Amino acid sequence: MIKISNTVKFLAVLILGSLAGIIGILLLVSRSDKETRRGIKQKGQEFMNKIRSAREPAAEPNLKKISNWGNYPQVQVKFHEFEDIETLRRLVDQSEQMIARGNGRCYGDSALAPQVISSLRYNKFLAFDRDKGIIRCQSGVLLSEILDVIVPQGWFLPVTPGTKLITVGGAIASDVHGKSQHKAGNFSDHLIDMEIMVGDGSIVRCSHTENTELFLTTCGGMGLTGVILNATMQLIPIETAYIRQESIKIHNFDHMMDIFEESEDWSYSLAWIDCLAQGQQLGRGYLMRGEHAKVDELATVKQRQNPLVPKKRLKLNVPFNFPSFTLNNYTITAFNTALYLKHPNDVVKSIVDYDTFFYPLDTVQNWNRIYGKRGFTQYQFILPKSVSREGMHRILNRIARSR
Repeated sequence: MIKISNTVKFLAVLILGSLAGIIGILLLVSRSDKETRRGIKQKGQEFMNKIRSAREPAAEPNLKKISNWGNYPQVQVKFHEFEDIETLRRLVDQSEQMIARGNGRCYGDSALAPQVISSLRYNKFLAFDRDKGIIRCQSGVLLSEILDVIVPQGWFLPVTPGTKLITVGGAIASDVHGKSQHKAGNFSDHLIDMEIMVGDGSIVRCSHTENTELFLTTCGGMGLTGVILNATMQLIPIETAYIRQESIKIHNFDHMMDIFEESEDWSYSLAWIDCLAQGQQLGRGYLMRGEHAKVDELATVKQRQNPLVPKKRLKLNVPFNFPSFTLNNYTITAFNTALYLKHPNDVVKSIVDYDTFFYPLDTVQNWNRIYGKRGFTQYQFILPKSVSREGMHRILNRIARSR
C-alpha cells in the first residue's frame, strides 16, 4: 500500500506540474524573449522541486551525526537541546530511547542513543559560598568554567580528570577520577547533593543521605538513571594556582611500582609508560607527583605578587585529520623513545601552573584528529592491588608483543 500511494502521489504531482508548466509557457508568450526564458526557467525549477519533494521524504531537522572524543563510533541521532525545565520535560515525555549528553569528551559509545539531549545550554551558576568553598551550578557548566571562577578566589576541584573540558553532568555520570584518586577518591565523594529528572518527568533531589539509591546509581551510571539537572560540590582551599612538581625517570615496571608506593603521601601522582618497550626496559617511562604550592614556594616575584592568576598559555591546534598511516609502529616507537630519552636521569623539581600539571592535552585543541578519520578506541581498566604487579606486567608484555 505504501508503494502504491507514493506512486499515485508522484504521478499526480507530475501531471499537475506539467499543466502548470504549460499554462506558464502560454502566459509568457506575449512577453519579451528574455522574460519568457526567465519565466520558463523558473517554472521548470519549480516543476523539478515538486518532483524531488514527491520522491524524497522530508529530512528530519534535528538529525545529526555525532561521536565522542575518539571519533569512533559515529552515530546518526535525533539531537535536542534545552535551556529550561519545561523544554526538557517535554522532550523526556516525547522520547523513548534518550540519553543526556555533555561536551562529548568521553570515549567509545558513552552518551550515544537514538535520541540525545545536550545539556550545554543548561549552564548557569546558581550559588557560590566563597567562605566555605561550596558551589552549585547546572549540569551543563564545564569544569574549565568552574575553575575560572573558583581559582582566583582560592579554591580548587578536589577531583579532576585529565581534561577540564567536560561538564559537571558528565563528571557525575562517569564518576570521574584523577591524579588524586588514591587520597581524594572519585568526583562523587565530594558531591553534597544533586537534582535529577527521572523518566516520568519528576525532579528528585538526592545525596549521600537522601534518596541514596538514586544518588549512588547515578554517580557512575552513565546517564541511565535520568537527566542530571544541577549539583552542589565541596571545593578544597589553595594558596596559589601552581603545583610543586617532581618528575622521576623510571627504568622499568618494577621501578615504577616502587616509586608509586613511595609516593602514597603525595596528593597527586601519575605516570607515563612507554608501552612498546620490551625486555629489561618493559614499563619504562616517568612518574610525576605534585602538591599545591604555597606562596613562599613560588619561583618568581611576579608569581608571588599574583599567586592565584597564572599566566595564560598559548594553545596549539590540529586543523585537520591526519592521514591514517601517520600513526604506526615506527612513528610511535620513535616518539616514545624520544620522549623517554629527553627526560633527565635525576629527579626534576619545578613549579608549574595547574593547567600544565593537570591538563597538558587541553593546550592542543583537536588533538584527536591526529588519529585520522577512523578515530580510536580507548581501553581503561583497574586491577586489585594484590595482583596489580603481576597483572600489569602481563598486560604490558602483551601490548609490547602486539607490534
